[in-house]
Amino acid sequence: MVLPCLKEQTNGKHVNIGIHRLTDRQKQAIKYMSLVFNDLDIDVNDLKGKDLTGYTYNSGGKKVEELEKFISQK
Repeated sequence: MVLPCLKEQTNGKHVNIGIHRLTDRQKQAIKYMSLVFNDLDIDVNDLKGKDLTGYTYNSGGKKVEELEKFISQK
């Protein structure tokens, strides 16, 4: 999965901070957020034919436990 570069606002300008500065946990959190938003988008907008990933209860919740375990880790 290719993650987009993140931007940080500095003195009114956007400065590219690059993906390489993120920890593995931060990269995983971004991946999970993307998967959750995907499922919510499909459910809320009733998008037929799109694949649900199972990271929300609305999408069957098959992987919710995995996500909750990740969130509870420190």
